[in-house]
Amino acid sequence: METARQPSVSVIIPFFNSSETLLRCLKSVENQTLQDIEIVLVDDGSTDGGLQIAKNYASGCKKTCRVFHQENGGPSSARNLGLLNSTGRYIAFVDSDDTIDATMLEKMVASGDKYNSDIVSCGRLYLDASSGVELRSHVPKYDVLDGNAFSNPSIVKRVGPLMCDKIIRRQLIEGHGIRLDTNFSHAEDFLFLSRCKLYTSCVSAVGEPLYHYYIGNPDSISGANSTIIDIPQACLKVIHLYQENGIFESTRQQLLYVLLGYYLRKCSSVEMSSPILKQFKKDFILIFEKYFRDSWVKGLKKRIKKDFDASRKQEILFRSLPFWIRVRYRIAGF
Repeated sequence: METARQPSVSVIIPFFNSSETLLRCLKSVENQTLQDIEIVLVDDGSTDGGLQIAKNYASGCKKTCRVFHQENGGPSSARNLGLLNSTGRYIAFVDSDDTIDATMLEKMVASGDKYNSDIVSCGRLYLDASSGVELRSHVPKYDVLDGNAFSNPSIVKRVGPLMCDKIIRRQLIEGHGIRLDTNFSHAEDFLFLSRCKLYTSCVSAVGEPLYHYYIGNPDSISGANSTIIDIPQACLKVIHLYQENGIFESTRQQLLYVLLGYYLRKCSSVEMSSPILKQFKKDFILIFEKYFRDSWVKGLKKRIKKDFDASRKQEILFRSLPFWIRVRYRIAGF
């Protein structure tokens, strides 16, 4: 009896009330030039008819496509259910409000097979969710990184905190029992990848913006401001993870770079009067002061200079530092 061939990639797509964007996402995955993929759709208790949309699409999909349903448990729980029901050599996680270039998986698997990579990254193209206008792009600035967070601390920073622009070897995930922490709905991918980075032997990258990330969608999990208080707690858990493994000191500056990215993105986008932002800033500054006391303000200024337009630098600095920090360090400008 002939056994079914293992797919090269399992594409896990969790969705919750994303009926307006789900078909766009599914078409981009179905149209991949890589043929041997499976699509694993997980409905996280949608109430907008998304589950039926997914079932209808799966019935006529050219690729292997299966649909699973659970009561609403959050994105981490939905991704874990997808992992449980996936079979591919590599795992990809795609958000239901995003799309991927037709060649993305073929190019990433080719890189993974060439270098025997445990993780393969690609670049991201950012688009406005309302207009579809391209805003900016980001691509990895490496081809191959050998080792893991123990032997090569630069992996912590250079292999970014997002899952959506990566494929991960199943053997790495299953061999070490890695799952998403269901206590978090934001930055859960950073925690998941931080665990993966402890065990990699090689990471490679495709230097093209192949993942299409839509900004400004109010229904997006990544854009939901109500869950941003998860971010500092997830970051704290990563710090503890690396302390437990004896590598926090060697990765301290790499981790700080990633944490400052999370901090600045929200400080620059959420209303200053928001009580959620105030709690977010308070939690993060406690972390910075405890674990990065001598370097975080200097690192913050460097990231602002690097990441923001000149006309906004002073504003972002003001928004991101509480008054007592501004006074203590006498920060008046750049």
